[in-house]
Amino acid sequence: MDYSEKSIARTLIYSDIFDYPLSYDEIWKYLIADKSVDKQDFDNRIKRINTIVYRNKEFFYIRGKETAISKRLSRYKESLRKIKLAKETIGKLFLIPTVTFIGISGNLAVLNANHSDDIDLFVIARKDTAWTTRLLLVLYLKILGKHRKRGDRDFSNKICLNMIIDEDNLSIPEKFRNLYTAHEVAQVKPLMERGAVYKKFANANKWIVKYMPNSLSEMRKQRTEKANKAIANRLFMPILTLSFFESLARFVQKIIMKKNLTREVTDNGFIALHPKDYKGIILSNYSKKISQYGLQI
Repeated sequence: MDYSEKSIARTLIYSDIFDYPLSYDEIWKYLIADKSVDKQDFDNRIKRINTIVYRNKEFFYIRGKETAISKRLSRYKESLRKIKLAKETIGKLFLIPTVTFIGISGNLAVLNANHSDDIDLFVIARKDTAWTTRLLLVLYLKILGKHRKRGDRDFSNKICLNMIIDEDNLSIPEKFRNLYTAHEVAQVKPLMERGAVYKKFANANKWIVKYMPNSLSEMRKQRTEKANKAIANRLFMPILTLSFFESLARFVQKIIMKKNLTREVTDNGFIALHPKDYKGIILSNYSKKISQYGLQI
């Protein structure tokens, strides 16, 4: 295999960990390579590659995993239903004036969710209001009966606040930068925003091209619904942006979280609630498969 073919195979091996065959456009978007790949060369290689990669109609998959196609199609239908539910809730969450962007992350972002899955949200808050915003979101979601709390056994369609960052922390910290995180950044599905926050987020994370050289340009093509200006913005923003409220919200929530903290990140403007080390598990699995197929680059 030449470099382009290896990149295509590596990309499909990564997605295969999630039982997720890819379309042509998705392979190009998430192409795993440490340098740019010529589009014409990519087109030529993907038409004839058949050592590890196979194709069935619109989907490419790893040899022996054709059954993943039916799984993906089934999850696609379920995901569309969840996206519809998510949009209904997200419109209400923008009544909170410190919210500037909400997108979907995780499996649902790529329309690969099961019926039992929750809905992971990625939120951007106004400068210095990440903890205030999280507190208000949790309270509002509880009122709506949509909040997924720790210990829930049935969390289908519940809302999980996967990550909340503020406008001063749009760039993912260097210590978290790897293929797994690059994928998570690239596959965020933007739903609603104030201003042009998502574009700023994309531009702040140009580092992802180190792992997927086509991903940033594809992110910049995304379109996001604009939130209506709420009266609450003018009435409550001067109060909610006071440093006192942010400090108090951070203090209270950290006390509540303290006894259950594992791998979560609870910095001032960067809150990432991932109790399980999915990154380590997935990257280890990926590395083993790359070695198994002899696809080191």
